[in-house]
Amino acid sequence: MANNKLGFEVSYTVNIITSIKPTPSGKVDGNNYPASVKLRSSMILIEEGDFGQVEKETNIEFSIPCEDERLRDLNTWLRVQQKDNNPLIINGTLPYSSGSKAIFTVKSLLTGEEMMSTKIKKA
Repeated sequence: MANNKLGFEVSYTVNIITSIKPTPSGKVDGNNYPASVKLRSSMILIEEGDFGQVEKETNIEFSIPCEDERLRDLNTWLRVQQKDNNPLIINGTLPYSSGSKAIFTVKSLLTGEEMMSTKIKKA
């Protein structure tokens, strides 16, 4: 991402991918959107409440930018990582929530091409 000024970045370790959704570039409501693959994961923390244990779930969606012609490659690569239980390291933005969505979104600072070229550590 050539023109960004990264005073900081956040590194996420995704241990379990629950969903992978490739999305080609397009236009929605007059806005242009680039191609990306979105993957989801969740964190469930168990806390003690008044009535016993309570699960607190936080859902997060990572958006990885990609060229349209590489969507299939990135989708396949992510599914192999998922199948092999390889944790993914994603350097991204701070999570944000848009509107009433009960899910936080993080934009990857690396493209799909850059992610696929990095070496994955075995779990």
